[in-house]
Order: sequence, then structure tokens, then C-alpha cells
Amino acid sequence: GSLNNEIGLPLTALSATAETEHLVLEMGARGIGHIRYLTELTPPRIGLVLNVGSAHLGEFGSREAIAQA
Repeated sequence: GSLNNEIGLPLTALSATAETEHLVLEMGARGIGHIRYLTELTPPRIGLVLNVGSAHLGEFGSREAIAQA
């Protein structure tokens, strides 16, 4: 299963130890505003959008709506 949601992200972040220098987390969007919610749970210092393709068109309807997420 994926850990890029509101359950997996905090669990992954909490598993970091004092020796952890960097933590890379994937955030998966299920709707507009979902990424914003996930960033409140695990606030990033740097954010990257690696790909906005057609995989989520069924949920969002358009690439523009995906970008709003």
C-alpha cells in the first residue's frame, strides 16, 4: 500500500530518528486542497511537483484542476 496519505505521512515522519538528516516524503492528492492538508500534517521545507500527467484525470477532470490540488 501507499504511505502518501494522512495516515502514512505522519507515521513515516515519526519514524525518523535524531540521526536523520533529510526526509523525502511523497504526498498524494485525492482532491483539490488535499496536498495543502497533507502539508499541515508534515510541513515541508522544499516542495517539488515532479509530474502532472493524465493519471488523475478521472478524479480531477483536467490538468488545471490537478495543478490546483
